[in-house]
Amino acid sequence: MMERRTFIVGGVAVLAMPLAAEAQRAGKVPRIGLLLGASPAPSHPVEGLRQGLRDLGYVDGQNIAIDDRWAEGRYDRFPEFAADLAAAPPRATRRSSRP
Repeated sequence: MMERRTFIVGGVAVLAMPLAAEAQRAGKVPRIGLLLGASPAPSHPVEGLRQGLRDLGYVDGQNIAIDDRWAEGRYDRFPEFAADLAAAPPRATRRSSRP
């Protein structure tokens, strides 16, 4: 579990640093779009992503925006959710189809 968390936090750091620099220049809050096949749960790996961002000083709704869409096992909803996320393009995206 620790290796997975380290991987998530490391990946977040790689994504977040250039996003923050660009956002500061443009005066915009960077957005991350998440398209997930599972149902939201407190132990879902997305919570590790959010915690990793908090550890780096990024707080959803304050200096970063995380837009997540949960298909809850209904993968036929992916096209609708992808279009929704693309309507206001995020700076980074992550898709997961693993339940």
